[in-house]
Amino acid sequence: MRVTSRDELIFQATDLRCIVGLRQVDAAILQALQEVLVLIAALRARGNVVDLVPHGSRLFVPVAPLRSGPGRFTTERRHDLWIDKGYCDTDSLTLHLPEGYVVEALPKSVTIENRFGKIAFEALCSGDRLHIRIRLLRRSGRYPQSEYAAFREFMQAVDRVYSAKIVLRKV
Repeated sequence: MRVTSRDELIFQATDLRCIVGLRQVDAAILQALQEVLVLIAALRARGNVVDLVPHGSRLFVPVAPLRSGPGRFTTERRHDLWIDKGYCDTDSLTLHLPEGYVVEALPKSVTIENRFGKIAFEALCSGDRLHIRIRLLRRSGRYPQSEYAAFREFMQAVDRVYSAKIVLRKV
């Protein structure tokens, strides 16, 4: 059995309860709901809020629900920048579009690379599935204070990628 309307399913994310209407729901749906509630709790704990409530006939879906950007950086720096450990993070998500929704807007694929690292984002829609891949490479090293503005611009680009949204429209 599928839950097909907002009235049949109400998320109470603040206290991690799921209230389902008087209809029976199979175990797979309950498991999926529990996973969503755990995800919401993790996002709220990190200070990220995901809006699961439709805005009219549209849903706004974050491309990276478990990630947040690097935050704010000061405009000036007095000392050299030292990045002790570089790393590479790859997020690969497959989202199943809700029944009755189509992709209205999808962020453009982007690749930005400089001496501090590389961020690559791509999203592809095929049928009722949306495939998202984000790869962030941060390079270690010591960088002169004069290059801080370029580092800051790179980190702001990373923030823009992580905060992008996909717009779904109800048909």
